[in-house]
Amino acid sequence: MLRHSVFAFVFLLLSVSLQAQKPGIGLALSGGGAKGLIHIGILEAIDSAGLHIDYLTGTSMGSVVGGLYAAGYTGKQIEAFAQKIDWNNIFSGTPAYRNVSIEEKAEFQSYAVELPLENGTIKIQSGFMEAEELWLGLGEMFFPVYDQKDYTRFDIPFKCVAADLSNGMAVVMDKGEIVKSVRSSMAIPSVFTAIDYQDTKLVDGGVVRNFPVSDLIAMGANYCIGVNLSNGLEPPHALKSYLDVLLQISSFRDYMNFDVERKLCNLLIEPPIGTYSAASFSSSAKLIALGKEVGRAYYPQFKKLADSLLAIDYRSHSLTSRLPIQESVIIDSIAVTGLKITSLNYFTDKLNIRNGKSYTARQITEAIRKTYGSRRYTRIAFFFDTLAPGHALLRLEVIENPAAYIKAGLHYHSYTNFSAIGALSFRDFLIPNSNTLLKFNIGDNPRIMLQHLQPLFKPRMGLFVNVSYDRTNEPLFRDHSIEVVTSVRFFSASLALAHQFSSKMYAGIGANFRNIVSKPKVDPVYNVRAENSYWNTYLFLKRNTLDRKYYPREGYDISAKAAFIFAQDYKLDSIAKEQTTVNQAYGEYLQFQGKLQHYLSLSNRACLATRLQLNLNYAEKNVFMNAWSLGGLTEFMRNQVTFSGLQENEVTANSLAVLEAGYRRQLTTNFYLSGTANAALYSFAEYLKPISAADNFLSGYAVSLCYDSPIGPLEVSAMYCDQSKRWNSYVNIGYHF
Repeated sequence: MLRHSVFAFVFLLLSVSLQAQKPGIGLALSGGGAKGLIHIGILEAIDSAGLHIDYLTGTSMGSVVGGLYAAGYTGKQIEAFAQKIDWNNIFSGTPAYRNVSIEEKAEFQSYAVELPLENGTIKIQSGFMEAEELWLGLGEMFFPVYDQKDYTRFDIPFKCVAADLSNGMAVVMDKGEIVKSVRSSMAIPSVFTAIDYQDTKLVDGGVVRNFPVSDLIAMGANYCIGVNLSNGLEPPHALKSYLDVLLQISSFRDYMNFDVERKLCNLLIEPPIGTYSAASFSSSAKLIALGKEVGRAYYPQFKKLADSLLAIDYRSHSLTSRLPIQESVIIDSIAVTGLKITSLNYFTDKLNIRNGKSYTARQITEAIRKTYGSRRYTRIAFFFDTLAPGHALLRLEVIENPAAYIKAGLHYHSYTNFSAIGALSFRDFLIPNSNTLLKFNIGDNPRIMLQHLQPLFKPRMGLFVNVSYDRTNEPLFRDHSIEVVTSVRFFSASLALAHQFSSKMYAGIGANFRNIVSKPKVDPVYNVRAENSYWNTYLFLKRNTLDRKYYPREGYDISAKAAFIFAQDYKLDSIAKEQTTVNQAYGEYLQFQGKLQHYLSLSNRACLATRLQLNLNYAEKNVFMNAWSLGGLTEFMRNQVTFSGLQENEVTANSLAVLEAGYRRQLTTNFYLSGTANAALYSFAEYLKPISAADNFLSGYAVSLCYDSPIGPLEVSAMYCDQSKRWNSYVNIGYHF
């Protein structure tokens, strides 16, 4: 009995001794912005070799890739994520256009500058971007470990590094919300906003420790593999973007212990970066390919190390996903923090997530995207507090946009000349949950508009108030030549009730009063002044699924409006040697306008565009004051229907039907070349009579070179019309009113 006990004790000592000899393999992934995508290919090589990693650390982009790998994703799964990411959208700082609420689409991306106001002064943030899409993307990817708040209990124990903004010290994170920790680790100063953490704020860990090898040793690793994407401070010729400059400045302190971290590696991997920089996200596919090439070069060493470990009975590495199986979670309750301006009811109604229902990560992020699309929030981040297996409290941390903004832009158009555009927008001005906008255009064609949207009962039902005044110079044509230029003053006031069926569609009913005064600019000896006032009630519908506001690649834009016009009061004053006044009470008439635009993506750089438009005044006799205007390439005039080949207002009629087809090619990141052809029938429905003359038909073409600039679209076009036999030029610069 004693002999058996001694044997067991000796065997236990030998087992402990053997275990102590087994190395703990650590992997450190450095930061590097876009260059961090190289890590993916190296992880794939580690997977292929069957090498098991015991400890993992990362900084900045290395924390993102490393965190996903530690949670249980394979290198190939991480690559699949990276290939699907729209990097422009991730770093835009604004919602994707298709997620913007339908009532906000008209004002979205309509100004060169939008500055938040707080207590009457312009508010300066700690960074340019909160990057909502980054928060949501990370939330989706880390969803399988939503209930794990201790990163050392991931499939591979993990830590990531950020920097304390108050004292410049490293903060090594291994507990809490993994999404918030990773987002903190990559919060590049002055690019991304700093992240609140306990009593301080955190920024990119690359400021203090871009290559966290020493943290691996602190975790217990005695064999360290390090992937370093930095050569220390870059030479001046390598600083090619503002992001490179900011990273260089923020790396001054890290450079002091950079060589120390490198010397701690047993296997140091430093890929040939070449001309790639931290901002090279447009080259993501090439960076991943470079990582695979480096991985293949180091595969023999990974394989040799893996085989050596297996020889001493070391646990093998799974080549498949090591993630916990977690496809959905039942939301038992919702907690929201950070709301100061909008009400909780408004927010939760917009969110439309119900207690007791099961949701996937994608369903939750889509609900948040739609709420974010209301443009009331800078950030909506989501986390979970586990209540029971498969059940959780959904915790939403919200940062609201300031209640007021000042907006501005410049615009030039070959028809309207130069103008300055400005606006003041207010949330919850006098009435809770409301949106108020005062917008003005200063130039040869001054305009002013006041809009107010007031949600009723629930956010999906709203009351729209719109008051506007325009003064424009409009040419009148005869046989495609300008006969006279008229000064037109247009006043409109409307009240509408609309129901929002989704973030992409609404419909409603409204009433409108209009007053139009037209005065031709002719010899002062002879003067004519025409004025018409009328009321109308109308039904309307709008649906927009476009992926972009400018130069969309796919989706529909559908609008329709049916109106009944009544109580027309027409007055004509003509002054020659004596004044003559004619009053005419025109009767009621029906009006319809409908437009369908469709974009079909042919590739990442090419698309087909089609447009069908029908505008009709039925039983209308006052053509001069109420007619539709055909011509121009940008729609911003009253009653305007665009047409390639004609100048603005070149043809006026009570009925118009236009069919257009076009092809657009993206030449570079922001340059486009497009060609369009269109045909139109006009004056074909006077009391719905059939077409009676060949000159009711028009055809035209346009070729445009476009640049999507920070101040708005820059477009130069050449147009031709078969009927006028004339070429026309067209220039548009910036956002129009």
